[in-house]
Amino acid sequence: MALNEQDKKTLQIGLFLCALILVGAVWAKFQIFSVTHTRTMSEIDTINAEIRVQQQLRNDLLDLRDRHDEIEALAQRILLASSRLPSTREAREFYGELQQIVGTTQFDWNEFHPQRERTHQLYTEIPYRIAARSNYHEFGQFLNLIEENPNRFMRISRIDISNDRDLPVNHPVDVEITTFMLHDLPAGL
Repeated sequence: MALNEQDKKTLQIGLFLCALILVGAVWAKFQIFSVTHTRTMSEIDTINAEIRVQQQLRNDLLDLRDRHDEIEALAQRILLASSRLPSTREAREFYGELQQIVGTTQFDWNEFHPQRERTHQLYTEIPYRIAARSNYHEFGQFLNLIEENPNRFMRISRIDISNDRDLPVNHPVDVEITTFMLHDLPAGL
């Protein structure tokens, strides 16, 4: 069957329109695929980032689990330390501790004066000035028992030892002992 000129033109236009529709369909499908692909890749990146965060959290939890004994020991040390740091002035308890130390060492004090408190962010220093007479051995024991007190944090802030020519064995001592008061911690610390 032979095609006439009119049929050839119609066939060419039809083929051209089919090719145009096919190219348009391929282009539209590529555009949809491209948008879908971009969205999918973005979702994959987001999920991968979440996976990395979760893996880091898991690793942190495993690390904490592995360090459980260490953390527990540290918590016990913190509890012990906080029991030695009262949240009130408790001057009577401090004075009782001091009298016990003085009784143990025979440290002969004659003056005891509270000094001006020094407030810091987490704690307050509560200093006391003590004037006494002591020989070196008793004074050394006194200092050691103050610094190593198991019931309350105390430290020696200042020491002034002088010489008495009339009693060369007993020296006039002026010492400042500081104890501490822990402030209530704000929530979240």
